[in-house]
Amino acid sequence: MIDEGVTKWIVNFLKARKYRVRVNGSYSGWHNVTSEITQGSVLGPILFLIYINDLVDSCGSYCDMYIFADDAKFYRHIEHPEDQKFLHY
Repeated sequence: MIDEGVTKWIVNFLKARKYRVRVNGSYSGWHNVTSEITQGSVLGPILFLIYINDLVDSCGSYCDMYIFADDAKFYRHIEHPEDQKFLHY
């Protein structure tokens, strides 16, 4: 069981994140982060492992997948028209 405080900490880490870019000493405006985990973060590797393990468990029966490092490729051989409906879930 995960402690409620830990769960809150992870949620706060992931929501309402912003970034900006610095080039030659000049900064861009702030932009919302809509996906991914900040590189170099402490939680990044742990959250990736949780995500990738759940991904395999939850999608494995609907399709086949190749996983290497931080990349995942999903595929399904379509042999009958009914096979394609699994890809819509």
